[in-house]
Parts: sequence; C-alpha cells; structure tokens
Amino acid sequence: MKELAMFKYVEWQDLYKTERPYQILSALPEEYPDARSSNLIFHDGPRQEVEDVRGQESKFLLDEHGFQYISHASGLSPVDLKNKSLVETRYFDECENILRDHLDDVCQVVFFDWRLRDTDSLNSNGASINLNDPTTRLPPARFVHVDQAPEGVLTRLEKKLGDKMNETLSSSARVRVVNLWRPINGPVKNWPLAVCDSTTMDTEKLLVTDQVRQAYAGVSLYAMYHDKMKWYFMNEQNNDEVLLIKQFDTLDVPARNTANRSFEHHKLVHFIKLAMPSEEIVHDTSRSAKHRCFPDMSDEMWQRSWASQKGRLKGRRYRDLIPQLDSNLSGFQACVKQLSDQYGEKSVSKHLLAFEPYLAHLDSFSRCVSTMVQSNPQVAALVWGGTQILIVCATKFIRILDTISNMLRDLTRPLARMQNALQYYPTNDELKEPMKGLYDEYTSFCIDAVIVLKKWPLYNLIRISWSVVDQSFEKSKKKIDAYVEQFLVEWEHLYRQELLQGARYLQQSLPHTEITVKSAKKVFGNVSPKNIYFTGRQNFLDNMISHLCDRHPLILLYCIIHGIGGLGKTHTALEFAYQARDHFHNIFWLQASSGNELAKAFAQIAQDKLPKDIAQLQDQSRVIEMVRRWLNETDQRCLIIFDNAENLRTILAYWPANPQISIIVTTQRSEFLHIGSSEGRLNVHLLPLNQQEGAALLLKFLQSHPDCRLHGWDDSHNQEAETISTMVAGLPLGLAHVAGFVEALRGLLARRLLEQNTPREQGAKVTYSLHRSLQMNVLHRLDSDATARQKIFEHVLDVIQNTIPDRSKFYLPAPEHWAVWDECLPHVLSLYNIFEGSDPPISGSFKFAVLLQGAGQYMWERSMNLEGPKLLQAAEKILDRIDFPVTDGFRADLYTPIGLMMHFNGITFRAQGVGYLRKALEVRRQMLPSTDNGIKLNNAGASSQITGQDSVFIYWIAKMDLGWALLQSERFEEAGEICEQCFQWYKSQEATEEKLPFQYAKYYHNSSYVLMSRGQRFDAIKAAKRALDLCGSLISPTSQHGFMYRFTLGCHYLISGETWKALQVHQDILQDREKTLGPTNPETLDSQYIVAVTFQKMGQGDQAISILRSALSRASITKWAPEHIARAKYRLCLLLQTEDPEESKALKDESQHILATLRHLIPDEVLEESLKPSEEQVLNLADNENETQVYSEDQNLVLFDYMSSIWAGRTTGALCKKQQDEKSQGP
Repeated sequence: MKELAMFKYVEWQDLYKTERPYQILSALPEEYPDARSSNLIFHDGPRQEVEDVRGQESKFLLDEHGFQYISHASGLSPVDLKNKSLVETRYFDECENILRDHLDDVCQVVFFDWRLRDTDSLNSNGASINLNDPTTRLPPARFVHVDQAPEGVLTRLEKKLGDKMNETLSSSARVRVVNLWRPINGPVKNWPLAVCDSTTMDTEKLLVTDQVRQAYAGVSLYAMYHDKMKWYFMNEQNNDEVLLIKQFDTLDVPARNTANRSFEHHKLVHFIKLAMPSEEIVHDTSRSAKHRCFPDMSDEMWQRSWASQKGRLKGRRYRDLIPQLDSNLSGFQACVKQLSDQYGEKSVSKHLLAFEPYLAHLDSFSRCVSTMVQSNPQVAALVWGGTQILIVCATKFIRILDTISNMLRDLTRPLARMQNALQYYPTNDELKEPMKGLYDEYTSFCIDAVIVLKKWPLYNLIRISWSVVDQSFEKSKKKIDAYVEQFLVEWEHLYRQELLQGARYLQQSLPHTEITVKSAKKVFGNVSPKNIYFTGRQNFLDNMISHLCDRHPLILLYCIIHGIGGLGKTHTALEFAYQARDHFHNIFWLQASSGNELAKAFAQIAQDKLPKDIAQLQDQSRVIEMVRRWLNETDQRCLIIFDNAENLRTILAYWPANPQISIIVTTQRSEFLHIGSSEGRLNVHLLPLNQQEGAALLLKFLQSHPDCRLHGWDDSHNQEAETISTMVAGLPLGLAHVAGFVEALRGLLARRLLEQNTPREQGAKVTYSLHRSLQMNVLHRLDSDATARQKIFEHVLDVIQNTIPDRSKFYLPAPEHWAVWDECLPHVLSLYNIFEGSDPPISGSFKFAVLLQGAGQYMWERSMNLEGPKLLQAAEKILDRIDFPVTDGFRADLYTPIGLMMHFNGITFRAQGVGYLRKALEVRRQMLPSTDNGIKLNNAGASSQITGQDSVFIYWIAKMDLGWALLQSERFEEAGEICEQCFQWYKSQEATEEKLPFQYAKYYHNSSYVLMSRGQRFDAIKAAKRALDLCGSLISPTSQHGFMYRFTLGCHYLISGETWKALQVHQDILQDREKTLGPTNPETLDSQYIVAVTFQKMGQGDQAISILRSALSRASITKWAPEHIARAKYRLCLLLQTEDPEESKALKDESQHILATLRHLIPDEVLEESLKPSEEQVLNLADNENETQVYSEDQNLVLFDYMSSIWAGRTTGALCKKQQDEKSQGP
C-alpha cells in the first residue's frame, strides 16, 4: 500500500555561504530581543509516495537501505518505559542485546541519548520543553533530518569516551550510530515514522546544522528536497515491532545515514474537523460516536448478497462448507482463500503450476504447428490436435487458478478501505449503490470460485477446453473494477465538497484583509545575497559608481578590481552591485575562472532573457552566440561582473562591445590592467584594510555569531581586535578565519580531526580550512619571509597529502578514490600554481612530486589530458633539481601517464609521448630482478615498494603501454609483436583472465587494432568486445579506459561498414562525455567528429554538417588540438563543396595551412602511401586530365587522419586499407 504525504524540507539560502546553519534550542538572553534562534528556512515539499513495508519487512536491511524492522517483545510495560531509571538499566540492556543480535561485529555499545515522543505534545500550545530531561515528551519530528552529522558523532564520542576517543578512531574498529525506535502505546494510528532509503538520498543535499542547547551543542543534518527519494513506513506499527535507523557508519557500505520524519496519516479528517464551525464539530463528534454504534456495514451488505446467492451451492459436496461461509464476511473470505490454497497443493495442480514457465512458449509453438498441419489434414494433424488440446487446457487451467488467487488478494484491501470511507457518509446513497453492486459481484465471483475449487483438478483440466468459466471470471473482474471506479469518483466529489465547505468557513471566520502586491524587484542574475559584514572600501566604491554608472554613448566602460588573494575583491564587486543596482536594468554575475563556468553563466542569461526555444537549444555554442548577440544589441542598461578571472583570452571570448553595458572584472592577474582603452577603463588596486577597518570587521564577525555573543564580544575589545587585524595584515579573509577559529574552540579536538581527514561542507562547496590559511599567507606573497612561507607550504602539503589515498602499485584505475580526488584536485592545482608563480621560488620536495604524480595519474584516469602533463612535468623538474636517481621506479611513475596523455593530442606531441614511454620501459627494465646464486636482487630504488616478481609484472605493463603508443604511428605489426610477447608471458605465469582482467583487457584492446589493420574485422570486433567485458566490472564506463574501449568498438564497427551499430555506440559515448567531461572538452569534440563521419557514411550529409559546425564552434572556446580542428574543417569543406563553394574553399585553405605546418612530422612512408591511388582511381585517370582532382581529397583525409590521435577515430589509412581493398575488389 502506498500513501501520499507532504514532508517539510530545509530550503537552501545563499546566507549559508557566509553563515553556518544553526538552531538555538535554549532561551536567548533577554538583552538580545532581536536575536535569531535559527537561520533555517523550511518549506513543504510536493506530495510524495510513502510505501507501507507491512508484509515485506525482511526486504530492508540496515547496511543496504539504512533501516531495518525487527521483531522484539520488551520485558518492560509502557509505563515502565517512561521511567528514567528502568530505561537506563533494564531497557538499555534489552537494546544492547538487540543490536548484538542483528548487527555484525559489535564489540562495544555506548548509549548517548534517549527520548520520548508523543502526539499529545502537538497540542501543547507553546509550553516550554526541557530538552535536558529525556522523559519530557517531544512532539513527532516534523522536518526531514538525519539526527547525527559526522561532526556531531565526533562531538558525541569525545563527550562519552573522553581520552579514549582518539584510540577508538585510530583503530580499525567500525563505528556506527544506530537509532532504535519502537512504539510504547501501539499500534501507531497517526504520525507514523517514515524513513528514506539511504541509497536514494543525495548527500550533497544534506545541510550540516549546529544544534545549540544550554548544556550541549550537537550537529545534525537537514535534508533538501529532491525527487529521487523513496520513503517507507510501517502501517499501525506495534510495540513489538522495532525499527533500527542508521545515522553514521565509518565503513563504506551502500547505506551510511538515513533521513526520517513523522507524517500525518489521516489529513482529510483532521482538516474537516478544524474547518467546521463549533456546532458542526459537535455534530461530527457525535457522528463518530454513532459510527461505533453502527452495525458493520460490510457484513450487512455481504449478508444481503450472500443470502440471495448461496442457493447456488447445493449438494453434498458443499454441505460442510456452508457453515464456514455463512458466519460473516471475514469467515467467508478466509474460507474461500483456504480452499484456493488447498486446491493448489493437490497433485495435478502442483505439477501443472510447476510446468507454468514452459506453457507460454508451447502456446506460441502450437500456433506455428497448427498453421503447418493445415496443409496435411491426415495423421499428423490428428496427433497434433490431441497435443494442442492438452497445451490449451493446461494453460487455461493455470490462468483460472491465477485469476482466483489474484482477485481474492487484490480485492480484500480495497473493500476494507472503501468500507472505512463509507462510514464518514453512512447515509449517502451515491456511495452505497456501487458498494452494493460490488458486494453482489464479489460474492458471485467467490461462489463461482468455490464451485470450481470443489471439483477434482483432473476433472476441471479435462472439461476446461469447452468451459466458459474463465470468461465468467473476466466479466466479474470488469464489473468489479467499474464499481470501484464509480465509488472513488463519488467519494472524491464528496471530499472536495467537504474541503470547500471548510475553506469557506475559514474565510468567513477571518477578518477582511486588504492584500497588496509589492512591485517586482529587479532580477539579479546569480548575484549572492548582500554581505552584511562588508566594511570600508567606500572610496573605491564611490570612484566605481562615478565611472560605471554614467553611460558613455560610444565607449564601453569597465573596471578592473585587482589585488592579491584574500583582499575581498569579490565582495567589493558585490557591494557595488547592491549600491548601484538602481542604475542598471540587469546585473549578471559570471564565475570567470574557466570557459566552462562562463558557458554555464551564459546559458543562465539565455534562460532569463531569450525566447524559450533558443534557451533550450542543445547546441551550447549556439546559445552562447545568441546571448552575445543579445548583449551587443540590447538597449537595456546592464552590469556584467566577471568574478575571479584567470585567463584573458577566455574572458575576451565573452566580452561584449555595447556601450549600454558596464563591466567589472575581479582578478589577481596583472595582464587585465592593460585591456582595452584607458579612456573606458578604471583600474582599482585593492589594498589591505587599515587597522581600524580590520578591527571593525572582526568585531562584526564575532558579534554576529550566537556563541560569541554569549561570551561577551563587543566594542570594548577594540584594542585586541586591532592587534589581530595587524597580525593578519588587514586581510578580510584572514579576519574571517580568526572569527571562525574562535567559534571552533568549543570542540577543537573534533574539529581538528575533521579538518585533517574530511572536507567541511558549506552548501554545495567544499573547503579545507588549513588550505585557506595557505591562501591567506602564501597567496598574499609573504616574500619578505621566505622561510615562513616555505614552512606554511610544507604544512599545507602535509594536510592535503594525508587525505590522498594510496595508489595501486600496479597502476590500475581506482574509481573508488575518485570522490576524494574530486575534492582534493582543486587544492593540488592551487598548490601547483603557487609553486610555479612564486618569486623567489618555493623549494620543491619529493613529497610534493609524489602529490603531483598522484594528481596526474588521476587526471589520466578522468580524461584530463591537457592539464595532466603540466603537473607531471613539474614533478619531473623537481626530481631533477633534487638529483633524484634517474633509474628509480618513481621516475617511470611520472613518465608513463605523461606519455599516455600526450597521445590524445595529435601528432605534435606524439614523438615526445613515445619517448616518455620508452624511458619508462627502460627504468622498468633496470628494475628487473637479477639472480645470483638463487638470490634475487632488485634495483628499484629507495622510493619504490616494488620488489621481486612485482617488478617483472610492471615491466610487462610498461611494454604493453609502449605497444599501445605504437598504434598511433600505424606501426601495427610491431605493436602486435609486443601484444603477443605480453600474452605469452601472462600464460607462462599461469595468469588467467580472471586473475588479470585489466591487463588482458589491454591486450585484447591493442590486438583489435592489429587485427583490423590485417583486414580481420570480425576478429577485431570480437577482441574489442572482450576488452570491454573484462574490464566492465573494474572501471567506470565514463573513465578514460571506459571511454577509450567503447570508442574503439564503435570505430571498428564504422570501419567494418556496420554504421548503425557504430552510430549507436558513438552517440552513447557523446552523450556520456557531454555529461561527464562537459560539452567543450576535447574528447567530447572528438566524439562529435566521429558521429558526424558516421552520419556522412549513412548518406545523411545535412546531419553531418550540423554536427561538425557545432564541434568547430565549441572549439573556439576550448583547447581542441589544431590537428583535430584541421581535420574537422577539411571534412566539412568536402561536405560543403556543392552547397557553399565559397565557405568550402575558406575551410579548405585553413585546414591546408595547418597541414602544411605539421607536414614535416609525418613519416615519408606515410606520405608516399597516401600518394598511391587506389585501383578505382587509376582506372579513372584515363577519363580525367587533372590527376590531382581524382584522388587528392582522399589523400588529404589520410594525412589529416594520421595527424590526429587514433583515439579520436580514423576512417582512412593503414588501419582501414585492407577493408577498403576488399570493398573495391567486390565479392
């Protein structure tokens, strides 16, 4: 059974970006009458289904769903369970036994809280509640929440375990927090507890909230709504039905915390009672009392139907049944059900039911045979006729038994619910009529069922072929469904009338109120709430208002806010937006740190300002272009804020030219100070706050926090505040951190543990507080004290390194670590930028090189092939500076991912990439163990943990990687030899595919290209599929290897002429890459190109043109390899030769220019091969004087394909030559 319920969810506020969510559950001091007890905002979510688990309790398990129902009868009475002493002695022992019986590996049970909840508390009229007394009854929990956040668990552990907490956390013991919930006055009729399947919750939509009491401060989670949540409850839960709810778990299981909330069961009845006048309420109450005095209307209606129809059951076979059927409705239903169950257990029935799965196939088979034997109406037809009768009879027999069973099951609950509904309107004839008809038909159906069930199964089976009982059952079912529908329509009508009557009464009862509508405020596009802590900077703001707000008719006005990190550039721009909002019709805030962020922001402007059909275009580049056009043509005054701009070229791609628009750019980059003309530009060099402004800002922070207010921070502390301001050099970010650390002193140990091991959530963002300290110090260029800066850098490096998981010694993809790397990578990149940009330089260390190597390896696994090599090459330079051994295995750890990633970016880096992989192989070769008198020696180096046989295995991994790279240069036979050598070594070690699935997958993947180059396309496709099968359970389909292996299979399909299969595979990859990597990622553009080629080969040139245009448009705002751009332009020029010769020529010239630039990188043998005409072209030479025009287009495609990465797809050249030769020769 499912119900619809409405839950209250917390609503995200931009305030939480600067102020931590909180609730103060104790009385606030009287001297602060305006103080807020909470900054949480709740709202009613839409109606959601809540499913009753009754009858399916065993399906739900604590580690898989986050909750579990178990049966346990307490030895304490309901009165005892309200006795504090008995609860904390005897009942705690019962609870511990429950947990030990139903949870694995329970070493110790610690109880930290218990509560009583009571629906009577809902009507307490605001009476105060003592939260420190567990016997005080609380009302049902009305907000969707998780009782304990990870921070709260640490606080609880510290309070309960004291000094033993660190020992508990540092051990390998599993720590779980489980709520044990049971009714004490069951069954629960109203406000049952609903629990959400933990696997359907979005952890990013859980808001960490401080719960502050007078004697204790905890941390819980409130849930924001999302539509994937699945809710469950137990209807009429009894005292012996215990619910376990998971709140926290250190073990990585599917369910680690579970949201819950009570909900109102019978909302309609409560609303009617509240809505009616007092005399109506009295009437309703008396009516409820009368309901209890009424005879059971279900029995009354059934008795009438039964009395009119029981004469059909005449004879001795029914004599014993009549007394059971004659008792009452419940006895009647139970008797028929028992009869049905017993009938199914009889020998004939049991064997036929066991044969049921095969009968559907035989039924289809029989129709085919019937058609065949019609042409030979002799012995075959006679034999088959007899067989067919048996099949039809058996199928029909089983269908009738199913019908009886299903009808009895499906009608029992609706009958009870309809009867309950009828009791609210006992005299309503419109409801009684369909109920009477329903009982008549239901009774008739049951009597028909009894007649069938009382006969021998064999008798029914023999005569069933000409029986019409199944038709009779089907007619009954249709009539019953019609009666149910009629009842529900009438019930809904009465329900709406009741609601309307109540609503009218409420309207009449309320005084007449004049409702006025406020004028609509201007829309701020993605602008954060006003910063209530903003201090100073008014002289800068006045200059900005004077410059930007008075529009120049011809000159675009803009302001560059420049300064080091932590000075408050963003908040200065934000304050300007609020102070100058009346001067602008639109204000658009654009996160400008990357092209992807800007593209998203422009998409939002499209949603706000452009027609719906344009805003919803799938082609992102087209949307960006339309927004650009609108900005350049609009006559509305607009302010655009490019926040945190990093790359000048990226910003200029989105820069408008309309004088109606004013622009603000916040940046640390000095090159922005010279953009455009000095006449339209205002440069604002932001400086630290002076001592007085810094002190004022710090006091603002501290006075705003409830805990700090209680400790007495006020203006009398100016001297201390000024001292602190001087210590952090007047940096607003530093002052904010000081205030934050003051607040954190309440639970310093727990906070420190948290900061070192897990990120702190603030809305949807993730920060590391110590890393922000680095930005407060290192980014602020403390060049005057290089020693202190180096120390801070090393400290932050330690903090980040401690969160990074250990890498696999065999370099296998580790998707289980990606979530950690997703959070850590921005901080690693920040450290890298600081390291590269510091003057004087920061000293590199082996530890920092290890961090960069781990980040680079992760970037390789996640297809970040442009940025990854930079980090790895920086690590290589660090090793060179510290004279790190050139033969150490860690060198190969760097060389391998560099070489692999370079092969995704065209011919420019191909030789360099092969060089890196050869160096990696040489290091691995030197690491191989040698044998001296049976003793294995190893030259792996001090940094390596790889010894003995492991180093041999890793050598063959490196060799396979080299073979992978040789495929790029179409050295297929050489790559094939390496594949075969690796395969033979695997076999010599008795390493099966089950033992080494990932390495065998690489073998099959690489071999598929070798096979395709030999013309063995079926074997190539088979090998590509095998590669996918082997690594399917090891890697994500959207990882680097997942995409690459799928892409390979799609390309093999395309080369083999199986274009429909190729299209399906490549369109799926394109969709996944757009979603995972982004629409402008180079690999996404590679997918667009190959999809366009597939459409071209299918004869859909228009579709191919559209996709190629989209790819090239996206390429204008990203870093697609020049080789790949040239190839796309050349293919587009071929498609446009007839449609638009002028554009075709321009595209051809552009692509040929790139070809001419890179032609020297193409080997002579490839150039020579490309100049050889095919047999078909040779035959055409006699008819064409211009030899070049006959085959130059195909030649150029060969060259463009060769210049591009093989992982971007090739449809010409040595890879495809054998396939093309087969096609040209024909059968």
